[in-house]
Amino acid sequence: MSPPLLTNRALNRATLARQGLLQPFGTDEVARLVERAGSLQAQHPDWPPLALQSRMAARSQPVDLVRARAGKSIVRASLMRMTVHVVSAADFWPMSMLTHPFRLEQWRLLFKADPVSSPLGKRITRGHAAVLAAMADRPLAIHEIEAILKAEMGRTEIPPNRPLWRHFSGTVPLVHVPYPEETYGRTRYVRLSTGSRHRGRPRLIPTSRLPTSPGATSRRSDRRASRTSWPTSVGAGTSPGGER
Repeated sequence: MSPPLLTNRALNRATLARQGLLQPFGTDEVARLVERAGSLQAQHPDWPPLALQSRMAARSQPVDLVRARAGKSIVRASLMRMTVHVVSAADFWPMSMLTHPFRLEQWRLLFKADPVSSPLGKRITRGHAAVLAAMADRPLAIHEIEAILKAEMGRTEIPPNRPLWRHFSGTVPLVHVPYPEETYGRTRYVRLSTGSRHRGRPRLIPTSRLPTSPGATSRRSDRRASRTSWPTSVGAGTSPGGER
C-alpha cells in the first residue's frame, strides 16, 4: 500500500514547522538550532543572527552566533549556487557535496563552458595549486587570487564576470573567517580540509569523487550517505585568504 500523499497545504505546514516559523525553537546549542533551520542566508554577516533569533521564543536569551563561529561549531561558507550561508560545521561537508554539482552548473551556464573538461576550465584548475601555495604564506584578497590565476593561464582570453574567482570559490571548499571589519562584500577565506579543529565527523570524500552534474547527485548521495562520515576541519598549512 502506498503511503498517503501530502497535500500542498500539509507540505507547506511541514516546511514552515521545520523552519521554526510555526512554533518557535526551544533552547539548544547554536549549531543544533542552525541544523534545524537547515541553513541561514548570510550574504551579509548581520543577517543570520536576526534570522535565527526570529525563530526563538519571545523571551529566550539572544543567540550568540558570533561566539559559535569563533568556536567553530558553525561556519559561514559559499554553498548552494555559490551563495553564502551559515551552516553547522557538521553539516558543511554533506551540504558542500550535495550542492557541488549545482555550483559547477552555474559556472557552466554563466560562461558557456564546462568547468571540468573545457580548455578554459582545465587552465583555471591548473592555476589552483599556485593560489593555494600563496595562501599558505599569507591571506589573499580576491583580486590577488584572480591575478595569480590570470598569470598562471598566460595569454588565454578571459571572459567577463569574474570566471577565475567563481571557478576557484565554486570548486575549492572555502569557509569565511570572521574578523571585526567583516561586512557585505568584504570576506576572508580559509580552505577547509581534513585535520582542522572545526567540530565535525571524520573522513573526506575527495573532490575528484564528487558528482559533476545535478543529475548525478540523486543517484549517488543516498548510497554514500549510508557509509560516509564527514570531516569539518581546517588542515595544517591552510591559512585565511582574501577579502573583496
